[in-house]
Amino acid sequence: MLTNRSLFEGSNSTSMLFKIIRTLGCPTAADVTAMMLDPAEIDIVEAEGQGVGVRLRKLNPLCDEGLVQLVERMIVYNPQLRITAENALELPLFQ
Repeated sequence: MLTNRSLFEGSNSTSMLFKIIRTLGCPTAADVTAMMLDPAEIDIVEAEGQGVGVRLRKLNPLCDEGLVQLVERMIVYNPQLRITAENALELPLFQ
């Protein structure tokens, strides 16, 4: 949507996870719990070494700001904090 390709392409789930972490930053312990992952599945020390995250705007500087904001609110680790479809429709992007 933002880059005309998958945001998190990877050869396996671990490489995809590290690409996600490079974009979003390292998940907190609360995020890992909310995602119902076993903390043992994620080497947090290695994950933290992937960086603190970049704003999605940097992936495609020409993309509409409203679309960037929507995607940023959709791709948070904690599913309970993600924007709902109902709330998304209230964004200026859809007005």
